[in-house]
Amino acid sequence: MKNSLYIISLICLISCNINNKETSQDLPTEDECMSDSSIYLLLTYYPEGGIRREGYIQNMQRVEEWVEWYADGVMKRKLYFVNNEIFLDKMRESPEIDFADDTLKIGVSTKMRIRWLHPSEQLGYSKNLIIKELEDDMNYDYEIMPIEGDYANFFYTKLFLENGKFIARATPLESVPIFP
Repeated sequence: MKNSLYIISLICLISCNINNKETSQDLPTEDECMSDSSIYLLLTYYPEGGIRREGYIQNMQRVEEWVEWYADGVMKRKLYFVNNEIFLDKMRESPEIDFADDTLKIGVSTKMRIRWLHPSEQLGYSKNLIIKELEDDMNYDYEIMPIEGDYANFFYTKLFLENGKFIARATPLESVPIFP
C-alpha cells in the first residue's frame, strides 16, 4: 500500500492533469491529488524504463481504460474500470497465444505468453504439456514443454454465477501441432 501511495503521489506531482493543468506551477499538490475529483494519468514502469501499466485514477480509484504491456513493448491487455471494478468491454480482444519458438517439440521447453487474458480468466491446456508459470519473466507468462502427442490444445476458463452456483465455462483458444 505504501508503494502504491508513493507511486500515485509521485505521478500526481509530475504528471499533467487531464483538465489541462500543464505548467509546473499549476500541478496539483499531493494533498490536492488525494482529495480532488480530477482524473490523473498513472504510469508504472519496468526497471529498464519501458511502460508496464498506464491508466487513470480518480479519488484514489482506477477509472476508465488501463493498458498493460510486457517489458518488450508488446501490449498485454486493456482493462476498463467502472467504480474501481474491472468491466469487460463487449468489443474486447480474444485471448491470443505467442510462443518464443516457431514450433513445439516433444521434450523441448519454450516460453509462451497469452495476450488479452482477463484477470478473472485462467489458462487451460491439454494433459500432454508441462506448464510452469514464470513470475520473474517480464516478457513471457509460462514455460511449456510437450511430453507426447501430435497437438497441444489451449483454452481459457471463466467462472460464472448462475442460479446460485459457480459454473466454469471453457472457450477454445488454439490447437498447436507438436513435432517429434
